Amino acid sequence: MSDTPSSTAKLDEFKSLNEIYEVQKFGDLGDFWRTYYNMAIEFDKVTIERLNSNLDVLLIFAGLFSAINTAFIIPSLANLGPGPADQTNFLIQLLLINGTNPNFTKADFVVSPAFTPPITAVRQNAFFIASLGCSLLAAAGAVIAKQWLQYYQRAGQTGSIREQGMERTKKFIGAKTW
Repeated sequence: MSDTPSSTAKLDEFKSLNEIYEVQKFGDLGDFWRTYYNMAIEFDKVTIERLNSNLDVLLIFAGLFSAINTAFIIPSLANLGPGPADQTNFLIQLLLINGTNPNFTKADFVVSPAFTPPITAVRQNAFFIASLGCSLLAAAGAVIAKQWLQYYQRAGQTGSIREQGMERTKKFIGAKTW
């Protein structure tokens, strides 16, 4: 098919008529999506700022709580093992027995008594470590939520206004369902 001036003019006329038809046919719907998208952006902006600030407070609290909790855990762990003074006292007793008794043999050697930590120390450390784990889990959840908010904010920024609006609606309904 040859492109004659008359066929090119007809094609251009057809394209312009098609554009006019699309504007007339979907003009109101296009305005709807544009208005919806602008309103949704404002709503999302306010909501995301509020949620981000709440998550920032949660992260700060979780970090401070974890630091303070760790400060309690470190000295508390010493209660789960024998103290160095106990072992030293036992060795001094052995030296005294060996020094005062020249007939001391290996058969007379007394083994250090087995250490069992007090049940209160075990419970205390279990609670400290469980609370540290919960605090770190909350912080990890807050970081994941902040990443999701970033994704939600950037999602659907390609395509037509209609596609962007539909993508935003899908994510908004998913967020409300969750």
